[in-house]
Amino acid sequence: MGSVAGYIDDFTPLKEKMLEEIREEKGISEKDIKSIHIGRKRDRTDKAIGKKWAIYPAIAYLKKKPRIRLDWEHSKYRWIDPKGLKRFKTFPHLDQTFRGALNL
Repeated sequence: MGSVAGYIDDFTPLKEKMLEEIREEKGISEKDIKSIHIGRKRDRTDKAIGKKWAIYPAIAYLKKKPRIRLDWEHSKYRWIDPKGLKRFKTFPHLDQTFRGALNL
């Protein structure tokens, strides 16, 4: 699992947008993906900037560990067990977002 984020600023279907972001940010192609699960939409409000976000959590299950090619948005990566996600410094509520994608 990995964290990839993107803005939906047009009428691109969620699955298509997810594949685009995974390809751009991690260099993972659709042929590397075994299946995709899209969780239920969650709303989050960032009170610091007064913005409401609609979050569509999704998980791509990979066929095997692919060769990762990071783009400019990332400087490093690490394979981890999602159960230990809280131990890492990530964007706010990433652990909750993953649980949402799994519908937990």
